[in-house]
Amino acid sequence: MEQTKKTIIDGNSVGFMAQQCGAKLKAGDIETTAVFGFTQIIRDIVSKSRGDGILVLWDGRSWRKEESTEYKANRGNTKSNREMRATYKSQGPYIRKALTALGITQAVAGNLEADDLAAILCDRYVSKGQTVQLYTRDRDWLQMVRPGVVWKDHQDHQRISHKKFEEETGYPDRFKFSEAKALTGDASDNIKGVGQLGDVKAKLMLEIWDSVPNFLEDDKPAETWKKTQTGKFPKAMSDFHSMSDRIEKWRENLRLMQLVNPAALPAPENLRVVKGDYNREAFETICKELAFHSFLKDMDRFLQPFTPIGD
Repeated sequence: MEQTKKTIIDGNSVGFMAQQCGAKLKAGDIETTAVFGFTQIIRDIVSKSRGDGILVLWDGRSWRKEESTEYKANRGNTKSNREMRATYKSQGPYIRKALTALGITQAVAGNLEADDLAAILCDRYVSKGQTVQLYTRDRDWLQMVRPGVVWKDHQDHQRISHKKFEEETGYPDRFKFSEAKALTGDASDNIKGVGQLGDVKAKLMLEIWDSVPNFLEDDKPAETWKKTQTGKFPKAMSDFHSMSDRIEKWRENLRLMQLVNPAALPAPENLRVVKGDYNREAFETICKELAFHSFLKDMDRFLQPFTPIGD
């Protein structure tokens, strides 16, 4: 029987955090920081989600890089960042082997990021009446939050449900949140905003007009502004309304950033699903190779959350 609860984990979000936040560990010449930290975080998540269908998603080569040469071009722009990323990447095979041995299923599509796969799966699960937990530090994933879908930060344990969405984001729902992101841009992904419209003005625009398309379709936005607001109609809004290049930039950004409409995303290509196959001996072998003595000393306790129900 298919589980009614699903837990989707952003693999690289967990992995990068583990690499950067943990004490540096090595087994001979092999750095193991990310593997050790990742395994601990996964254990904590599984302990809280036992009985759920748990899935770790990985990034493929994003279709966005084919559409925008600027997309994430700022990643690895310092020597220390490049070194950190290379060190983390070298540990990937061990992380994936450990997850398989712990019974955790993993998936990656050749043309999609984990965000995209999560959005597609969320829609599928919710349509079946299933509930979903999303574990990530990536706030882009907030675009998937709705009744039955909860966003959780695996580091600081922040939890955002649809009931707390406006309190936590400043926007009443994921659709307005998505439209606003396309206005303001996303520095972490190297996506520039439309110009001069920050969070405050973006929120105000959506409060007055309800959506960006409504704002753009308003023939007399300055008059609409005067009906509810004091002061002059903001130049930033006026420029956005009248300048075709800024409007086009918003549309391009929405295409790159939105996760609220999975049907508009490219179909997964070369989808690879590696089913978890719980194997205590295989996991112990990895721990011995990587000198994870703290796990080996108390293996029964460590593995308890992963042990198949009924064993």
